[in-house]
Amino acid sequence: MIYKNGLLAAAVALFPMSAQAVTLSAPEILQQYNVITRGDFINRSDDIEGNAFIGGNLTSGNQFEFGAQDTSPRSDVAELVILGDVDSSVGLIRGGNAQRDVFIAGSSNAGLQNSAVLTTDASLVPENVFDTLDALSTQLAGLEANSVAGVGTNRLTLDASGTTSGIAIFDLTIADLNLGEVDTILGDAELVVINVFGDGAIATNFLGNSLPFGQKTIWNFTDAEDLVFERTFVGQILAGGATVENRGNIEGTLFAETFVQGSEAHLNRFTGELPEVTAVPLPAGGVLLLGGLAFFAGMRRRK
Repeated sequence: MIYKNGLLAAAVALFPMSAQAVTLSAPEILQQYNVITRGDFINRSDDIEGNAFIGGNLTSGNQFEFGAQDTSPRSDVAELVILGDVDSSVGLIRGGNAQRDVFIAGSSNAGLQNSAVLTTDASLVPENVFDTLDALSTQLAGLEANSVAGVGTNRLTLDASGTTSGIAIFDLTIADLNLGEVDTILGDAELVVINVFGDGAIATNFLGNSLPFGQKTIWNFTDAEDLVFERTFVGQILAGGATVENRGNIEGTLFAETFVQGSEAHLNRFTGELPEVTAVPLPAGGVLLLGGLAFFAGMRRRK
């Protein structure tokens, strides 16, 4: 979003003492948000069961629902962050369960319903979200594989058990994910890292109860520019450089450049153990700028 210099300066001047925003670790980001986009979120009338951090604009078919699976929201972080505009196609934003703080930096005419409450408190917007996840993706891409997937005629088997470090690391291609079926074995692994090379459509079926496997698994799409999940996909997805479309449910957190939602996204909260990842901090004026932009989002304060 582009702002004229004069307007921007005025906004910053209005907020000389903006409070410091919280900085979340990579695991906390994956646990807090169900969908994270660097750019736009194009929603086609399907809800997300967790929360969202949207770096661009929100476009939706009439209404946008979020937050139902997050039963204990954090008090220090907004559950829905939109750093761009809310398109005129969005008539209603609905939250679930307890109070949901909604921060909109751009323009919006959408009504807020249920637990969704508009806030202009920029300190509720976590800093360095994209940088932190980019750093995590780079770090995971540099890990050497210590596990080998089993490849059958129409089945891929991911057996994470038996690693001495408790971290199972696989290298796969998009072709591997289109064999037909995926069988997952978590064993005693505390973290599963799957570095995937290439992009395109993925039309695999996850067998059995793969949700516990997905809670400790990060799919790191290292070089993807376009991804289409044709069927339900299980696990946390790092695809920060890709336009992602889903035609089946996503069972886990998604980080994408742009998200075109064609089916639901479910939280399936991340429980894996990650090494510490440090992001490049914002410039000193970054928080002041965010606080200034918040002024133009509306004047309703957080309850």
